[in-house]
Order: sequence, then structure tokens, then C-alpha cells
Amino acid sequence: MRPHRLLVTGAVVTLLLLLLSSCWDRRELNTLALVAGTGLDTEEKTGQIRLTVQIVRPAEIKEPAGGGGG
Repeated sequence: MRPHRLLVTGAVVTLLLLLLSSCWDRRELNTLALVAGTGLDTEEKTGQIRLTVQIVRPAEIKEPAGGGGG
């Protein structure tokens, strides 16, 4: 019965390696667009609602020219 136990252990370890790895479906911050602000306005003439959204794209944010860091 020793080979059976080794096979089950190997299958469990392989399954855990596949399920516990967290890099298979990641999204990098520089590929996302983050909503920083929203606003709702009503059109007086038509009564419709206008949605305004401020989006920040982290890939396009540049550091200040002075450098620094911290």
C-alpha cells in the first residue's frame, strides 16, 4: 500500500500548488483605471441625469522633478 499513499500525497501536493499560487490571474496596477471622483447632475430641460467620473490612470502619473523619495 505504500505506492498508493505516495500517489495520493503527490496528487494533493500538485493540487495545492495549483490552487494556492496567486500569480495566475493578477492585474498590475499600471494597467487599471481607478475612479477618483464621481458627480451626478440633472439636466433642467430634459430631466435626464448626467454622470461625470474622474479617472486616474496610475501608468500616467509621473513623479515630481525634484526626486526625493521616501
